[in-house]
This record gives sequence, structure tokens and C-alpha cells, in this order.
Amino acid sequence: MRYHPDTRVRKISVKYWLLALAIGAILLGAGVLPAAATDRSGKEVVAASCGACHTIGKDGAPKIGDKKAWAQRASRGLTSLTESALAGIRKMPAHGGNPDTSELEISRATTYMINQSGGKWIEPVGNAKPVAKPVASAERSGESIVQMQCGKCHLTGESGAPKIGDRAAWVQRLKRGLDEVVRSAFNGHGPMPARGGMADITANEMRAAITYMFNPASAMMLPSIAVPAQPRGPFHKVVGNTEIFFGVVSADSIRAVQKSGGAAFAEIPTGADYYYVSVTLRDRTSKVTVANAQVDVRVEDPAIRGETKTLDIFTINQSISYGSFFAFPTKGQYFIDVKIQRPGSQLPSEARFEFNRH
Repeated sequence: MRYHPDTRVRKISVKYWLLALAIGAILLGAGVLPAAATDRSGKEVVAASCGACHTIGKDGAPKIGDKKAWAQRASRGLTSLTESALAGIRKMPAHGGNPDTSELEISRATTYMINQSGGKWIEPVGNAKPVAKPVASAERSGESIVQMQCGKCHLTGESGAPKIGDRAAWVQRLKRGLDEVVRSAFNGHGPMPARGGMADITANEMRAAITYMFNPASAMMLPSIAVPAQPRGPFHKVVGNTEIFFGVVSADSIRAVQKSGGAAFAEIPTGADYYYVSVTLRDRTSKVTVANAQVDVRVEDPAIRGETKTLDIFTINQSISYGSFFAFPTKGQYFIDVKIQRPGSQLPSEARFEFNRH
């Protein structure tokens, strides 16, 4: 059965977010990927393909210049309109009838037609220079940025903006990688102005705001604590087109780093037998962090007793990962099997890691 991210919307215990303090340093951020040099402007795409129907309104296509028709579509947002055009809708074929038209070109063409019909959208930027990361200086939290500005649209979903906490909607954006979403927000796209309308926002603040909107429950509990990264090698494997980064940390060490009490602190398992298993995924080709997979993990102890869980997705230190607590009841070598099902893949990717509890 193929996995779809919409099927995994469920409540996650606070204890999963607390682990962010102890394993954030082992997660890798995705690199900024420039668009292909051949990407055309929206005007060029419309002239080459879309205009054949949209200029005259053929087969019910909204005619360029029809403000009412395009205003109704613009309310859905650029991402939704682009997805419809890529998949094909009603009498319009996929990719507007030209399979070589890229996703970026489709979104640019959509923006161009909306702007020719009374809109004031911003055409998506492709191979612009990556956003420079400024030196952190009293930077604001993601939550405060959202409350101050982003929530004006993202609380209600105005103009198709993904709502805060709607993981399924945010996963669709994050499939391009978190850095690409940050860069897009800085440049502006569709109805969203450059920098989200905040002239003084920094790259790190924008990144924090996006990860907060993806999952408020985890992002709000991420103080900046430096934790030594685990070594690579046996904790990093490549299976097919998926890179797997693996980590294990004891519940006791999480409690020690957290250094706080209260109900949330009490939910971290107590005792030396509990450990947290973390898995971060990255596409081998694009180097983009994978945010829409199902990850199942089985832990087998030296007595060949096993425990299997589906890991929960969450944000750690402004990145995306999967994890859960497991019991490691005895000392010795454990085998940890990771099974990954990515959307669109017929078969899951599987890898085995070893962990020696001393």
C-alpha cells in the first residue's frame, strides 16, 4: 500500500519534542538548489503553450483578462493552481500539454495570467542567489514572527496560504527543501510579498517561522543548545535514492540537557532503559530533506525480542526528522531495522543499523 502523508495526522506526545534538545546537531539541512538555467518566464510559457486556450477561453479555460474568472482561481493560492496545472484538470492536459514545462515555469505562467487579469502577484524566482545567512543578533523566535506578521494570512488560509499546523499542506511545500521555501519567501511569490512583508526579517527568523508553522508543537520548544554531533560512518547509509542519517540518545541525557520540571519534563521516560531513535532522510540526488515519508523502525535486543513503531515527524532545530522512544532493556548489541516508504515508490527502502548499549 502506498503511503500518503494525509493519513498520518495524529496527536503527538510532548515527549517527542523534548528530544530535539539532544539530537538537533546530527541533522543535516538541505542545500539551496538553483533552478535549471533554461527555465522560461511566465510570459514566454504563455506564448508558447497556455495562450492557445487561455487567450480565447477555449473549452472553458479562464480567458486572460477576465478579472472575475481569475480572481476566483487566485483565491486558491499559487501552489494549488500549479499542482492542478501539473496534474491536468478538466479539459486541460498535464503540464498544459507540454511535458517539458517545469513546475517553476507553470507557476510563473499562472502568475503572469493572473497579473494580466487584474492581479498583483510576484513571479517566482528560480536561479536567484541563495539567501545569505546573517549573523544572529537578538533574533526573534519563529512563534513571535508568526504572531507578528505571518499569521495574518496563515491563520485563516487567506489566498491559499497553508494554515499553521496543517502538516499535509506544508509537506507539499517542503518537498522542495526547507532552504528553497525560505528563499522563495524572501523573494516573494504569488500573493505573498517579498520577506513576507517584513523588511527587517532575517534568513534565520524566516526559517524559524516556517518550521513553527509546519509544526507549532515542536518548534516552540527549541531553545538554542549546542550538542556534539554523532560521528558519521555506521550512522549514515544510502539505500536507492534515499540517504539515511541515524541516531540514538538516552532518555536520561535528554532530561539532563532539558534541566526543567513540569508536566512536559515528566513525560520523558525515566530510567536507564529508555532511548530515543532518530532518523533523518535526504534525497540522494537533490540533497533535499525528505518530509513526507513513512518510517517504521524495529529494535531487536540481544535476546531477539523486538519492538516495532512508526516514527513521528517533527521539527528539530529548524529542520525535519522522525523519531520515537524505545526500550533497550539489557546491555549488549541491538539491531535496528529502518523501513522507509516514500510516496511514489513501489517498494520501501530498508537499512539495518547496530547500536551497542554499554
